[in-house]
Amino acid sequence: MLIRRMRSFTVEGVNLERFVQKAASQKILLYDVQREEVRRIRACASENQMASLLALAEEGGWRMQTGAQNKAGRMQKAIHSRWMLAAAMIVALAAAMYASCCFWRIEVIGAGVYEQDIRTFLHESGVQPPSLRSAVDLEELKQRLIWRYPKISWMECAYRGTTLQIRVHPGVVEGETPSAGESSRIIAARSGIIVSVVTASGTATVKAGDMVQAGDVLIHGYEKGRDGEETPVHAEGTVLARVWEKASAVIPLRQTETDYTGQSQEVVTAETPWFPLWQPEAPEFSAYDTTVSAMPLGGIFIPTTAIRRTSMEYVGRDTVVSAEEAQRMAGVAALRKLHAQTGYHDDFVDKWVEYSMIEDESVCASAYGERLVDIAIQEADPP
Repeated sequence: MLIRRMRSFTVEGVNLERFVQKAASQKILLYDVQREEVRRIRACASENQMASLLALAEEGGWRMQTGAQNKAGRMQKAIHSRWMLAAAMIVALAAAMYASCCFWRIEVIGAGVYEQDIRTFLHESGVQPPSLRSAVDLEELKQRLIWRYPKISWMECAYRGTTLQIRVHPGVVEGETPSAGESSRIIAARSGIIVSVVTASGTATVKAGDMVQAGDVLIHGYEKGRDGEETPVHAEGTVLARVWEKASAVIPLRQTETDYTGQSQEVVTAETPWFPLWQPEAPEFSAYDTTVSAMPLGGIFIPTTAIRRTSMEYVGRDTVVSAEEAQRMAGVAALRKLHAQTGYHDDFVDKWVEYSMIEDESVCASAYGERLVDIAIQEADPP
């Protein structure tokens, strides 16, 4: 059996053929590339090439989302002949009975910044799919997790079908709280222009209209009494500031477009988590897009799925887009990147796009956005 650490992903945006071509030029191998919508494709790639793909998507203004990691691997020798279907069905039935006693994925809900550490802890503890349910003591696992994360106020470990679900409720805000007897101050998390300062404790050092840099002290950790003596306190307050975000995207004037010929081929197969019950025949087209739909056959306890693949033939056509169209595409991509790097929050006070031409071959769009952000973060006063 050939084991590959693969991860699925989706890419959304304009001119997705260019994304595939650029991935190929960087020797990034894509598997099972499927077009789900006009501006979205789904594919798989090696886990160690995910960072390169994310950088490629960010550079081109495409929105990329990674999916679950596929650790099950693939059968190096697949079942090629339909006359083996009966034997395969018997094996699949036995496998389905075994599968109902296993969990096939882990879902972590509400863990926030702890999620990756929880997944690492589970991996180090040997709690990894696929595994028998009887091999994992859920109550013991729960107690170990609660002991490991003392700031978690409530946790549940339970099975939901073939999924091991870990639900977490943090009890306090993540981060270090200064110890009793110490003072703390408020500093700027990033550069900006102060709009307002609301102090709950401590002494403000800035006012509306001041420009600050990241790391500047905004609220000192002391208060003056009637006699003028300074008393150490934990500084608390909110400091709103105007900050600016920027994202850029480049669209070449020379594009490769696809024209569909109207020819299509549809194939239906059944698959288990280990292998397909039979291998579908490859389309006879030299270039095609594939749409995929899946329907569970055995419910949540028998992971067997009917897969319908529809392949549509197309021919590639080199074309030159107008500067106006390239400008529009670059603007959309730059705004998408701008929203992505701010967590898709649409809380901009103002946003605009500036354009420039690069050697008469590409259009560069730079999207700017102005936001009102609380830039106050607490830091222990230096000794």
